[in-house]
Amino acid sequence: MQHRLLRIRGFFPYLFVVLVNAIIDLGHKIVIQNTVFKCYDGSTQIALTALVNACILLPFIVFFTPAGFLADRFAKNVVIRCAAGFAIPLTVLIYASYLLGWFEAAFALTLILAAQSAFYSPAKYGYIKEMAGKDNLGMANGVVQAVTIIAILLGGVLFSVVFEALIGQAQTREDILRSVAPCGLLLMAGAMTQTLASLRIPQFKQGEASLRLDRRAYVRGEYLKNNLKNLYRHETIWMSVLGLSLFWAVNQVLFAAFGAHLKEVAGVTSTVVAQGLLAIGGVGIMVGSITAGRLSRTYIETGIIPLAAVGMTLCLTLIPGLTQPVVLGCLLTVYGFFGGLFVVPLNALIQFNAADSDLGTILAGNNFVQNVFMLSFLCGTVLASLVGLGSVPIILILAAVVALGSAYTLRKLPQSFMRFLLRVLFAQRYRLVVSGLEHIPSRGGMLLLGNHTSWIDWAVLHLAVPRPVRFVMSRKYYDLWYLRWFLDLYRVIPISSTASSSALRTVMTSLRNGDCVVLFPEGALSRNGQLGHFRRGYSIPATQTKSPIVPFYLRGLWGSRWSAASRHFQNTTTGARVRDITICFGPVLPPEASPLEVKQAVHRQSIRAWQEFARTQISISRNWIRAVKRSPARLAVADSSGTQRAGEELLGMALHLARRLKNLPGQNVGILLPPGWLGTVANMAVLLAGKTAVNLDPLLPDASFAACLREASITTFLVSQPHLEKLRDQGVAEDILGQGLVFLDGMRPSRREELLLRAMIRILPGWLLGVILAPRPEPEATAAILFVPRHASAPLGVRLSHANIITNARQVACLFPPKASDVLLAALPLHHALGLTMTMFLPLLESVPVVCHHDPSDTRTLGRLCVEFEATVLCANPDMLLTMVQSQTVHPLMFASLRFVLSAAAGLSDACFQAFRHKFGLIVHEGYGTTETTPVATLNAPDVLNPTDLSVQQGRKAGTAGLPLPGSALRIVHPETMEDVEQGQSGLILIGGTQIMQGYLNHPEHTAEVVLERDGITWYVTGDRGWLDGDGFLVLENA
Repeated sequence: MQHRLLRIRGFFPYLFVVLVNAIIDLGHKIVIQNTVFKCYDGSTQIALTALVNACILLPFIVFFTPAGFLADRFAKNVVIRCAAGFAIPLTVLIYASYLLGWFEAAFALTLILAAQSAFYSPAKYGYIKEMAGKDNLGMANGVVQAVTIIAILLGGVLFSVVFEALIGQAQTREDILRSVAPCGLLLMAGAMTQTLASLRIPQFKQGEASLRLDRRAYVRGEYLKNNLKNLYRHETIWMSVLGLSLFWAVNQVLFAAFGAHLKEVAGVTSTVVAQGLLAIGGVGIMVGSITAGRLSRTYIETGIIPLAAVGMTLCLTLIPGLTQPVVLGCLLTVYGFFGGLFVVPLNALIQFNAADSDLGTILAGNNFVQNVFMLSFLCGTVLASLVGLGSVPIILILAAVVALGSAYTLRKLPQSFMRFLLRVLFAQRYRLVVSGLEHIPSRGGMLLLGNHTSWIDWAVLHLAVPRPVRFVMSRKYYDLWYLRWFLDLYRVIPISSTASSSALRTVMTSLRNGDCVVLFPEGALSRNGQLGHFRRGYSIPATQTKSPIVPFYLRGLWGSRWSAASRHFQNTTTGARVRDITICFGPVLPPEASPLEVKQAVHRQSIRAWQEFARTQISISRNWIRAVKRSPARLAVADSSGTQRAGEELLGMALHLARRLKNLPGQNVGILLPPGWLGTVANMAVLLAGKTAVNLDPLLPDASFAACLREASITTFLVSQPHLEKLRDQGVAEDILGQGLVFLDGMRPSRREELLLRAMIRILPGWLLGVILAPRPEPEATAAILFVPRHASAPLGVRLSHANIITNARQVACLFPPKASDVLLAALPLHHALGLTMTMFLPLLESVPVVCHHDPSDTRTLGRLCVEFEATVLCANPDMLLTMVQSQTVHPLMFASLRFVLSAAAGLSDACFQAFRHKFGLIVHEGYGTTETTPVATLNAPDVLNPTDLSVQQGRKAGTAGLPLPGSALRIVHPETMEDVEQGQSGLILIGGTQIMQGYLNHPEHTAEVVLERDGITWYVTGDRGWLDGDGFLVLENA
């Protein structure tokens, strides 16, 4: 995430200006404050130090309205430049006051320097949102806060060291200022440097040219009243402002009293030590800010706010009882750490919830309230010092104030505390990534509609959405006595079939009150990982309240222990210590959006969520090694030759072959092997060697075959002697292959290598095995190339990445979660995408044994293998199914163990579907896709019964090619305009998703003809025609 921020244009110049401006402000303050420290003691010192801080605060109070106006009226980068330029003449005056020894003038210039900062501050913080966007607000605020603290550290230490080095024997205020006059030169240099840097800050948004400042209204305080009302009417902004105001007010008093506390209790008189201890506290704030930013990542983590408040209270309580400077420094560091955790999410919440047009005014109002708090606290400090109150009781009073503030926050926002508890529990097993926060309205009623895959979806949404949310849930669970008190904290809205109207009225009331309401339009937990039928219940409150709809998709919890997936699938998807969860929010939909429109919008967000999943997948070989680690001795591949290989045996053979392949020339390796254990070893060895597997069709015409070899620059071929003899008998010209034949017959590792590998598999963790045994490919490395007859002159090579294959295999596995007893029966050739991805890579990655036969037309042998291995899943194309139906030698009982039959690669006729069902009593789950989509894009999943209410989640529909896979979406467009057609109308089929190919090998012009980029989604133009029915199922026009 930090790398994403660093790539933002202008981010470095902006950070540099923030750094230097803070150093300038602090540098002059340090000079005046240290002069006070040297010349005064006791209550006078506390009072003058408080007065210095008050001079810094007063301009923020007086000028907050015009400062906010300027930040909204003009482009924020322009305001930053002007404020930076004004610092140049100001620092010249400060330098002159030092030279002349004018203490009063230097003191007064503190006020003017603060006025410069008052006009600069709203633009500085408002620019963060323009530059980073809502998705990165938490992290960006953490970085800016950390840079500010770095400036405090540098300024505090630098100017204190220079001050002590230059002061010499000076005793009076005037002599001290003359001695430290070179500090003014440092301030001047900083002012000129920041002005030059500000010129490189780009403009992201223009100002609101229509805004006008009424001077009379400003003098009468009308702007002040309106701006404060603007803060107060939004509870989240107001509570955040109060929290920040309390924090900085307490800090002002602590800094004012800390110097006197060091003198009274610890006997410290050195300004370097005093400022150094405060700087150490700044280190804590910096670390806390960075930690808060990392915890937030792509969202705003507010759950740490209660923890931070409690931590600060404990630290303040302990400070008065400590006398050792080292111990005090450590405690201040801890206090600062909690402070950093406290301020970052609060600043991000203000920026998130403020409308863009009001952001400058809101931030200026925030500055006003903060400075009123700080000034009030400092005035109280001055009064306390005048009556003789020492530093110890003052610090204890601060601890009491923070404790009361913490209690008030917990009382007003109990969800924040529960959010913290959720964060603590979830951080051990889950890592949350949020995308599309910019689509969530900052205020006003809205409906969040999305998929429902687990029992803890509500918790993830609660962590991800930076607004208080209300959930609609089944009354069956709400009425459980041990859950009801907890659900009431979240203001859950219970719903049931007998009282749905009252629940909908409650939803409408909440929306009118400006609440964010989460509703799962499927009405039940998904039982197959697919999006179910979207019910219309949401449309009543949405249309009657005119509330916008925000679609979302949550990926990562299907397959967890909280989902309805099979236990075996849960085990295969829980290999990593931390499970990645992604939630994506889409653009706002109108209240009138139909269920199909909402469902399609959710499907499109699923693409973004699966893109995040694909981004985290390193390589097929490393994922396979983790799968072998789970069940090393379990059968992995068997074939009709009678050979059976366990996972660890296959891995040993593949590693042995990979070592030889690494030394051979060429990136692309040709494979001429049928499905089976040898074909599996060959493909995995190529990937383990860091090369690309090219499974070739030996029955292509000689000219086409030769063209494939030229396109892929293949000089090495993996074959077996028996298979090569069969190819000769079929008329394959051996001279085309050249001299680069590598025979796999008899190739296996030594006994010593086998024993070593087995020991490593059982001892080392899966991630370490992957690092040791498998190379880390480039992020966009091509895993496989498959040639397809898309062009008249020669076949085109379809380039499929590691991520393409991994995600497509996982997408299908999500809809057909494998059980521990499952065995896949396959006979499709490996030069077909369906054979390569679905019948080889999928079972390897999902730990499913596969039984192979090289001839898909030999249905009797397939039947024998099905009986012998009790196969439960068959993946076939329509021709293979038709052969099974027509074969007189195949009895239905041969395939009695099957529970799923999947078909793709070509349209399945209704006659074949019905005949297969009649003969074998099995439903064929038809899918659709092309080699360019790795290959599956849509699939008819099984219908699943929901045991809670006996409803059925429809996964298939007769006569259709199914629904888009999770992480895929469909568009039906006009073939000429490429614009979406009306629902139900026929048009050109576009497939979008993470499984879209990288492109055609060496033919970018053909790739450009069929691959489109729209709104960050890659779409493949299939060339086929079809339409979507009312439930989103794809109907092929020529099926």
